[in-house]
Amino acid sequence: MQKKYNDYSNHLGLKIVRVLLGHIRYLPIRGTFKTTNLLAKIVPKPNPKGLCIVKTVHGFKMLVDPVLDKGLERALFNYGTYEAGTLKLMNDILRDGDTFIDIGANIGLMSLHAGKILGENGRVVSFEPLSNTYNILVENIALNNFRNVEVVNTAIGSTNGVVDIFDNIVNRGSSSLIKPNYTESCHKIPINRLDDYLEEHGINSINCIKIDVEGWELEVLKGAANTLSGFEAPICIIECSTMHPTHGGDTKDIYTFLHDINSYRLFRLARGKEKPSRLLEIKDITNLPKHDNLFCFLPKHFKKLPSRLFTRRNA
Repeated sequence: MQKKYNDYSNHLGLKIVRVLLGHIRYLPIRGTFKTTNLLAKIVPKPNPKGLCIVKTVHGFKMLVDPVLDKGLERALFNYGTYEAGTLKLMNDILRDGDTFIDIGANIGLMSLHAGKILGENGRVVSFEPLSNTYNILVENIALNNFRNVEVVNTAIGSTNGVVDIFDNIVNRGSSSLIKPNYTESCHKIPINRLDDYLEEHGINSINCIKIDVEGWELEVLKGAANTLSGFEAPICIIECSTMHPTHGGDTKDIYTFLHDINSYRLFRLARGKEKPSRLLEIKDITNLPKHDNLFCFLPKHFKKLPSRLFTRRNA
């Protein structure tokens, strides 16, 4: 990295917090999550003024700004992880040599985690349209010397062209292609259909796609119809949220789209995306979560996944 940042990878206070998280926070005991959050606040930690380097509990370093970004980046600074349930499940979904597509990569947590799992023979393609976020993503890949992660500075949707993206000053990961009710600055960015991009770049075999695009998920799915409709269609991890505006339809339309385009079965983590737990099937639209990740599998995927990932009621 050419720029100089404060590196807190070996800070004792942050190490203590990460040990607390690793051994206590996610135990299936009532109150442990809140208790460790309180303990984490008591432990002395550095006081960053902007971008700094921290080490995650997953073994790689990340450049974060916990002052500017009060969502993902503050969590990574304080706890060394974010959406720990999703990351834990990725350990079982992905294998060495697989191809992982990260749509809405942000600063690269999921991309780096996937890159570590997939190894030198694997491939991660990360799409991040916001220029400032894209630049940090590129630095994070360089920071860890990951050569299997490639980054694309474009949005993904149902059309090819140019669109506006609207900044979020509190949480850079919440920048959206959907105009908010309040006034935010916006930028013109390119947008591409995933099907077209994959064809143009000769990417034929995909094992898993992650989509987290702040209400734009259905548009991404529409532009990936060919990829999702065949027998070789990938596992999908998709944010499902009623907590922000959506474009082209709501979460129920995502459910219907996935059922109609292929024989996908939808699941969520029993304790939510933040906590490692087993998968619980969503058998009806009325059971969709208000704000969580959907894990979508075809019959062929179940043959390769261990049964311990699923709750007994799915049997």
